[in-house]
Amino acid sequence: MMKKKEIQPTPVELIPVKCPGCKKSIRSGGQDIFFYCDYCDTGYELSGNKLRPVVLEFKRYRGKLKGEARNIPFWAFRAKLTIHLREASHTTTSLFSELGKLLSGKIPGMRSKSELMFYVPAHQSPPDKIASLGRRFTINQPVFEDSEFCEFEELAYNSEDAAKLADYIFLSSEIEKPDVISRLKYTLELKMPRLVIVSFV
Repeated sequence: MMKKKEIQPTPVELIPVKCPGCKKSIRSGGQDIFFYCDYCDTGYELSGNKLRPVVLEFKRYRGKLKGEARNIPFWAFRAKLTIHLREASHTTTSLFSELGKLLSGKIPGMRSKSELMFYVPAHQSPPDKIASLGRRFTINQPVFEDSEFCEFEELAYNSEDAAKLADYIFLSSEIEKPDVISRLKYTLELKMPRLVIVSFV
């Protein structure tokens, strides 16, 4: 007859997350993706099992947003687009071509492409709304006003996930355009991610 083996439960110890800078406890900004230190005003994102410093900016935007005014987090990247091949049935102007020309630095009078920002909403929202808001900010390259710290929507994506979403936002503009692209090869370079909290007023 086999004897029952007793299994002792392993104790679970909760360890508070400390700020790598000042060693004080820091709070989560949603789903353990982003952390903020109230003591030294520093932001961190969780990458693997390490905290990575994040440039954090609070901005005010004088523009309308459907629904209630909210403080929405965006991942913002320095962006550069290179179109290697684009074949379409028409050559009409489209949202896709506008975004492509903007990110490629081919719009006369536009600011230097090294200054262009690609915006990816980082809060939980349906994919079509994320794409729409991301295209709107990226195409318009809005001018913000500086703002103070404020509570904001929880983050649903870290910067690595946001970089993947950027491709979706870019390609989703295909749906909005009148011509049909048959072949497309491109490289979208995204650098220097920062977290921008935008207050719509």
